[in-house]
Amino acid sequence: MGLSEFQIDPLDRPSLPSFLTEPKREKPGAAVRLRAALGGWLPKRAAKPAAAKRVAEPQRLLTGPAVAPVAPPPAAPIEPQLKARLISPNQPVTSPSRKAPPPVAATPKEPGRALIVIPNPPKRRPPNRWLKPTLWGLGTAAVVGMLGALGVTIALHPTTPVRTAGGDTLPRPGFFAQVGAGFGLRVQDVLVEGRVRSGTETILSSLQTRRGEAILAFDAEAARQRLEALPWIESAIVERRLPDTVYVRLQERAPYALWQNGGRFHLVDSKGVTILTDPGAEFAQLPVIVGEGAPQRAEEILLLLEGEPQLKPLVTAAVRVGDRRWNLHLASGIDVRLPEENPAVALGVLADLHRQQKLLDRDIVAVDLRQSDRMIVQLSPAAAAAAAAAQKQAAPKAAGGGNG
Repeated sequence: MGLSEFQIDPLDRPSLPSFLTEPKREKPGAAVRLRAALGGWLPKRAAKPAAAKRVAEPQRLLTGPAVAPVAPPPAAPIEPQLKARLISPNQPVTSPSRKAPPPVAATPKEPGRALIVIPNPPKRRPPNRWLKPTLWGLGTAAVVGMLGALGVTIALHPTTPVRTAGGDTLPRPGFFAQVGAGFGLRVQDVLVEGRVRSGTETILSSLQTRRGEAILAFDAEAARQRLEALPWIESAIVERRLPDTVYVRLQERAPYALWQNGGRFHLVDSKGVTILTDPGAEFAQLPVIVGEGAPQRAEEILLLLEGEPQLKPLVTAAVRVGDRRWNLHLASGIDVRLPEENPAVALGVLADLHRQQKLLDRDIVAVDLRQSDRMIVQLSPAAAAAAAAAQKQAAPKAAGGGNG
């Protein structure tokens, strides 16, 4: 909403609007009475000045004795932009970087009324009647093209089961697997971590996949179960890493002992799981365990021997008796019979006797530690005969000494 134009006084300051300074038209009777009340010094209304003179020469509201005009001080030079603002206060001043709005045509104003300027509303572009049909056409063409590509992919992709190098039959891929294969989701690499003793061909045969097969048709859970069924693999993690990689992480079993059963040796881990049968000379340095139930309790007796470093090198086999207790067979042929309860205490007593008296270096065949209050040592036949002869020789001497 605009206002009427302001006038400029000699001091370059905007004065009151003309409709406030210009007296209203009075009826003849009222003007005469007003002039008579003021003593006759109120001048008669002059003719309506022109618009240019009214803007150039402001009117005064109060009249009195004439006063000599005072010359205004010299005004400082005004910048063009500021001068434009002082001259035309109703016109907005814009920065040089912004485009000034178009000038609004002024309408003639009536005396005593303000000028109201109503800007025209912005014009809107008419909608493009071809835009919506064009977008619909492009969307339809894209959908039709995708469906056609899927149809070609399914038609060209093999749908019959195939066989791997190991002779395993791969299942027929499903619809979505074939679609993914058409977009490049095919097996190109198999990444395996943690493999030490497992064979490469055995792992690939258990995965039941090959290069170029649809990766979405690969069953990772079934592959994990097949891998964990292998003797060397304790646990496995199988993942599909799109777009083209099958990731496998293995945890293999650690050889722990050789279990002798039925005249054959079996390689077992610390949990008693059989890894191999007749493993060969590669694992000959492992401790030997014998008897029913020995693989499941092997960790118990082997940890006890780890705590007695002087006895461990002498032991060649640990025999499980009645699935209740252990006997230790030493390299010298001595059998050490351990008790069912507190075998660690009995091993500690035996280690002390051997360290102090070299008990296990003597000519004995067995040491019985099953009783907590005594230890029984069984001599070899030769040692028993020598001991009996020495006892006979010592008996007459003892008897003669007694008669004397």
